[in-house]
Amino acid sequence: MYLGQKSRAKWLKEGDRNTSYFHATMTSRRRRNRIFRLEKDNGTWGETNESIEEEVCEYYSKLFQSSGLQDCSKILDGILKTISDQMNKKLIKPVNTTEIRRAVFPMHLDKGHGLDRIFPLFFKKLWKII
Repeated sequence: MYLGQKSRAKWLKEGDRNTSYFHATMTSRRRRNRIFRLEKDNGTWGETNESIEEEVCEYYSKLFQSSGLQDCSKILDGILKTISDQMNKKLIKPVNTTEIRRAVFPMHLDKGHGLDRIFPLFFKKLWKII
């Protein structure tokens, strides 16, 4: 515990400067975080960068793949139906430009950008083109 606290104090003092301590710390971290070999699904070991990369890609491809639509009726039977058919029709109807305009135009010009980093100012200025 004492050595851990002492190393943190040293890092605060010398950490990000271009010192031998910084380089030793980075080398140690790089060595600790490196994957030297990885066990494959078939039980063999991949030790080259290419085989490790291939195994990781294959694993995550399988992980995020859909296995197809399954019967969810047993699960859905236990959930109360709170949306009426009339409400559902309103929810799934196509959105029109008037609704979009009513949502975008009250927004502040440089606030509320989405994941695409486009601000409401862009849509307001180019509304006729868009």
